[in-house]
Amino acid sequence: MDPNAVTTIDLTDPQTLIAMVRGLEPAPSFLLDTYFPCDPGTDIFHSDKVLVDYDTQNKKLAPFIKVGSVNSDRDTFYTDEFSPARIAPSRLLSVDDLKKRGFGESLFSGMAPDQREAAIAGRDFIDLKDRIRRRKEKMAADCLMADGYECQYIDKDGKPTEKKTVAFHGDVNDCLYTPGKLWDAADANLLGDLKAMSRVLTSKGCAAADVIAGADAAELIQSNSYIQKLFDNRRFEMGKIEPKLQESGALVLGFMNVDGVLLRVIQYMKEYEDEDGTMTPFIAPNKVIMTAPNAGKTLYASVTQMDEPGGPFNTYAEKYVPKYVSDHENDIRKFILSSRPLLVPKKKGCWVCADVLTASAGA
Repeated sequence: MDPNAVTTIDLTDPQTLIAMVRGLEPAPSFLLDTYFPCDPGTDIFHSDKVLVDYDTQNKKLAPFIKVGSVNSDRDTFYTDEFSPARIAPSRLLSVDDLKKRGFGESLFSGMAPDQREAAIAGRDFIDLKDRIRRRKEKMAADCLMADGYECQYIDKDGKPTEKKTVAFHGDVNDCLYTPGKLWDAADANLLGDLKAMSRVLTSKGCAAADVIAGADAAELIQSNSYIQKLFDNRRFEMGKIEPKLQESGALVLGFMNVDGVLLRVIQYMKEYEDEDGTMTPFIAPNKVIMTAPNAGKTLYASVTQMDEPGGPFNTYAEKYVPKYVSDHENDIRKFILSSRPLLVPKKKGCWVCADVLTASAGA
């Protein structure tokens, strides 16, 4: 959809706005798209809460027997219930905004304010949707680094209120790994640590396929003399370093064969602007994460809202739910875009994270 296109669509109709938002091209979000995909058929709930089922990851063998059979108990599973926090950025549109030249608009375009409204609304929804996706990307990064994340609520004035914690482990976080030696030490054993991290995953019945490294950790992997010697040994194919930048901001450094497990090594360089205006990497520079694509998923709870003053409450089972609000007296319109995502692992413990050098070194 061209956000600058002049159109006569009804921006006050909820179903029209939902169709409009669905058609917007999303910004690339590597962590969210690769490790927490959403299946609209099963992962969008028509309720205020979402249910997450986990199995017991049974690894028992079938028995040998000459006659008859031996009963095998059916695997058990357990369920967690969550009420996802709501994300809801908004954007005001006033008469003064409609009088100004829009982004990319010709200086003498002759576009009337009422025609400019749809173009501005289109760009606003793109920006609001991108902000929500960046928030979900931050949630994905926190999940991979800490096996959970925090939702800090704010009031209408932007001041923090209550805080909600979502965690997928018990009192002890078994998704954290401690290296034998920090990787900036002369006698650090990078391959040994990667081997141990892969075994943490496979022992839980989870796949090990990707190594996601922060900037400083990725540099240590590439500059490690022992790994370089292995790459230079053509008689024993351990892997290859072949940097390739993806559109999503992920730099694929290459592949490594670690204890029979082929690992894709990725440096993720995308940043976000935090509440203080500081640009911060999604993956901390001193972190290394091991997991596999589709290790998690994104669930969505429904959004209930009143679409017009004095009207009924309506419930929408959608990833993104737009809302139009008008202030007739002051000639102001507001567009709100709501989303209630919950990022969860498909199996508990399906990623492992390590601090591989001191945080001060990665600052």
